[in-house]
Amino acid sequence: MLPRNNRSHGSPLRGGDSFELSSPTSSRIPGSPDADINMSFLQEISASASPITRNNHNNSNSGMYNILSDPRDESPIRLNSFTSRSRQDFSLLTDGHSSMTNLSNRFASPVRMPRGLIQEVSYRAEYSREDRLRIIRHDAAQQHLNKTATFFAEKLTALSDDTNDVYFLAQAYYQSQEYERALDLLNKKKTLNKSVQCRYLAGLCAIGLENWHDALDYLGPDNPFADKNAHLLMYDDSRRGNRVVSEMTKLEGTSDGLIKLESMMCYARGNAYLQLKEIDKAKSCFKEALKVDVKCYDALDALIEYNMLDERSEWEFIMTLPYDEHCGSDSDLFRSLYMLQLKRYSHTADIHFAQKKAEKDHGLANSLDVMHSTAKTLLAECRYEECLNVCQKIRKEDALYKKSIPTYITCLYELKKKDELYMLAQELVDRLNEEAVTWHAVGMYYLYIKKYAEARRYFSQATSIDQYFEDPWLGYGHTFAAEKDHDPAISAYLTCSKLIPGSHLPYMYIGVQYMEQNMFGTAAEYLKRSLAKCSSDPYLLNEIATYYYQKREYPQALETLRNALKLAKDRQSPRSNLWEKLWANFGHVYRRMRKYDRALKCFRLALDKNPHNSDVHASIGVIYHIQGKTGKALVEYNKAIRDGKTDNTVRELIDKALLTNISGPTIAAVDEPDNIFSLRKTGIDLLESYMNEELAALESDTTTDQFEEPSLHSVVSTHDVVGGESILQLDEGDLSPTKQQDHSRANLSTKDWL
Repeated sequence: MLPRNNRSHGSPLRGGDSFELSSPTSSRIPGSPDADINMSFLQEISASASPITRNNHNNSNSGMYNILSDPRDESPIRLNSFTSRSRQDFSLLTDGHSSMTNLSNRFASPVRMPRGLIQEVSYRAEYSREDRLRIIRHDAAQQHLNKTATFFAEKLTALSDDTNDVYFLAQAYYQSQEYERALDLLNKKKTLNKSVQCRYLAGLCAIGLENWHDALDYLGPDNPFADKNAHLLMYDDSRRGNRVVSEMTKLEGTSDGLIKLESMMCYARGNAYLQLKEIDKAKSCFKEALKVDVKCYDALDALIEYNMLDERSEWEFIMTLPYDEHCGSDSDLFRSLYMLQLKRYSHTADIHFAQKKAEKDHGLANSLDVMHSTAKTLLAECRYEECLNVCQKIRKEDALYKKSIPTYITCLYELKKKDELYMLAQELVDRLNEEAVTWHAVGMYYLYIKKYAEARRYFSQATSIDQYFEDPWLGYGHTFAAEKDHDPAISAYLTCSKLIPGSHLPYMYIGVQYMEQNMFGTAAEYLKRSLAKCSSDPYLLNEIATYYYQKREYPQALETLRNALKLAKDRQSPRSNLWEKLWANFGHVYRRMRKYDRALKCFRLALDKNPHNSDVHASIGVIYHIQGKTGKALVEYNKAIRDGKTDNTVRELIDKALLTNISGPTIAAVDEPDNIFSLRKTGIDLLESYMNEELAALESDTTTDQFEEPSLHSVVSTHDVVGGESILQLDEGDLSPTKQQDHSRANLSTKDWL
């Protein structure tokens, strides 16, 4: 690939050009330890607290053991190492009895100070040279002068060899991405058995080096503080001169609003497990991080981004977090913002209420995350134009806000905005060349123009950068499915299901692929797995109805379609492509059940959504043919051919209709008064009345009567047989997955192919 400075920024690709490929980037570290403590500069820090301490601003008189205590304490109490592979013992130190009254106690901890005050105190004679250097080191780190911070941190380490100074030097190395150097320093200075913060930093360095097992050695394979009541610790309280027995402190930090170190360690541990593909352990770590401290948003983002929880588990977990205990007066804000991250298949009223509270009560209408939540809701309802407008508003605020880009791509695809999709992909190649979402956009462009081999190339590139990105995995499978190459498609969906355990879509697509191969037993297994993960997706219920239809279990198919209709009524916009599919499928089921009038009504509603649906026209022709209305049948057959239905079966049906009606008038039948398409009701009135009728039938369960296949000669004469099948059995518009339309598989996030 050409260097960036040799490429014209924003220049569009020519027709025959290809998008540039880049090597997958190495995993980035989740971030350095949060050094900015949001507290007042003038706030007093307890004399018993170490400068390195984050979460133990407790007064030593409380008698509670502080996990991040003064490393100079002379009587540490040691905890057994996490594993046999650990390099160091994990020491838990008690509060020191030496009172630090100099400036280092106030400012060695990473607290942001006013710059004017720094200049004032830095040259006062009563403060030591080390104290003044610590102030400079801290200010340089805050102003992103990494070399300056490293320079003075190294001098302080040489002067004092204090554990706190060693930590800040290692932190400066870490922020400069010199992970090996930071680890070497922490090990040589033997700080890992003196400070939990140093051990946490060592774990982050190992993650930065992609040494996942080493990271778990530093952080531990699980949370050592989970059973806080199991440890009774003793330390010497010099102010009272006696031995005090107390429980281990809870690392809370809630009194000053800080995020607990225990929670951060759980999150880092989960990242290590995630890279080792131990999904269940990673999920447990992320969940534990939130239970320990709700404010650790990184853990929530990991659960949502990697889709680790199914819809029911996700909702139950997020809604039962201890917001009041951890967030105090801000609990309602945290609860509302976290609810906006959840899936949109159910609890739509609750999410809408949380959206309103975030926008109105908390004044966050212009927040990117809140606007993105609106976009996700609109996408789930298939309101693509409105969703596109919200995405464009987000891009005006921040064009590189990556969360909304997949949603934006889906909208462009569904609305068939080929040029805009192309330009977006080109822009991302120029500006976010090393991000997975960039190559997903390129893959979607090639999928749109039906160049499936090229699309696979870029979807594969996206998954190599981020193996937990669901959309390109589904797109990769769709490219094979579009070519009827079932085995590779199933393999791609299976891989996706293993890496993204919270999504029901891979299992649904696997079921569709097996139905196309008439392997209904296996298809049923995967459809049930998908339903177990999400029971409120009308698209999934539509596929299950397809399964029942293929098995000739028509009452079950009808009941499932009605359940899908019930879900779609409140959650799908009138412009959703689901309506066309649902009404067409209702028509097919009723036609098979010999309820032709109801079938024609359903087909009418399907044609209101898409007048050029050739399958529906062919099915209407079959009904008229069975009823002996060959004139009408011929009209519908010809519409099917006109709108793209070129299957030989339809042409054979036309020939049979002509032979059947050879001695009588053919076209006159078109104007018969019972023509369903001459009904006086408007499309809207018919839709509303018939939807209510179907839902009422669902409640009363009136369609569970047994259906018996009639004998062939009771419906049609013997010469109405084509290729060994009766006209009743011929159905080019059946719910057959093999007759799916390619354009229906556009949305990689929530939609299926019919």
